[in-house]
Amino acid sequence: MVGLSPPEYLVARICFCLSAVVLGGTCMVWELRTQEPIWWRITAGVLVWICVGVGLPESLRWVGGRQASSLLPKVIETPRKLKVTSLVFDHPLLVPGHPIAVRVNFKNISGKSIKMRNATYTQTRVLPKDLAAEKEAEDALWQELVDGLEKQGRDAVIPMVEDEEMNQILESGVLTLNEYMDIMRGSHAVYFASIIRDRETNEDLLELCFFVGRAGIIQYCSQHNGP
Repeated sequence: MVGLSPPEYLVARICFCLSAVVLGGTCMVWELRTQEPIWWRITAGVLVWICVGVGLPESLRWVGGRQASSLLPKVIETPRKLKVTSLVFDHPLLVPGHPIAVRVNFKNISGKSIKMRNATYTQTRVLPKDLAAEKEAEDALWQELVDGLEKQGRDAVIPMVEDEEMNQILESGVLTLNEYMDIMRGSHAVYFASIIRDRETNEDLLELCFFVGRAGIIQYCSQHNGP
């Protein structure tokens, strides 16, 4: 019953209960009519009732588990098209009067060329004090990027290149002395956000959100990195 399509969970439960009743009832009738010695009647009765007492609830639990798992949402994994291999600085960083440039190295693993539209956004922001503020800042930054994708995005084609890396340069504005000092004090960081979208399917092929702060390393944001 459980193996049918669709499964008959109620019928399966009834079958297990009836089996337990038939087994227990048969044992009781046998106990009343048999001429076997008392030790054999007791042993047989104990074995049967152990089977019923343990087997029935465990069987019903198993059916319930199968039913519960069938109600869980099915996760459909879509094949990835772009794979980020590394994020590296393209030239010296945290120098007043110069931008911060990060090279995003990635591969096209879709097996075909892709017509895409991309946009990038950089901004120096105050480092949040807690997780809630961090997520709020990331959401605000990402929303600005998404809003500007249609107006300020650029169209291009990603070629199908087997086993070879391509790259995208994300560059901030020129760091002013005040920005540089804020970053060095650890109160601010330069945030980067980038999105690459398939023009034919409107699918986001690459989403990146990261920042560079006082430690001088690239740190991913807690959100908006995928798919």
